[in-house]
Amino acid sequence: LRNILASAVIGIALTFFTAFHVARRLTMPLNALAGGVHKIESGDLRQRVEVTTADEVGELGEAFNRMARSLE
Repeated sequence: LRNILASAVIGIALTFFTAFHVARRLTMPLNALAGGVHKIESGDLRQRVEVTTADEVGELGEAFNRMARSLE
């Protein structure tokens, strides 16, 4: 029973750590993009975001950078 309980606690801890890491990795680029939007909104038209992926979030970052260049 102790081994099962210890395994369950370790499994829950690993699941929590993995979920936290994945959520952070997904939200960091979106937070950077939101910060860029706020800077553009306040008049800093030279604001760009770093694009590190080629997925949909990366495409959104590229679109943001193109928009910022056209506004500048």
